[in-house]
Amino acid sequence: MSKLQESNVANERVYTVEEIAKLARISRTGAYELIKKEYFPVIRVGSLIRIPKEPFDAWLDGRGN
Repeated sequence: MSKLQESNVANERVYTVEEIAKLARISRTGAYELIKKEYFPVIRVGSLIRIPKEPFDAWLDGRGN
């Protein structure tokens, strides 16, 4: 991921599954398992899955439920 892409990701309000996998340093399959276990809220639009940034970041920092 380039620096420009990283700065764009930092300004977004949602993450993709691929982005949370990279942030958590896990596989895409592992990211889907976290979603399935409902550790943080997700937004589903058709077949797309988006993860709100604030709850995910709180979970990743250990402040989530």
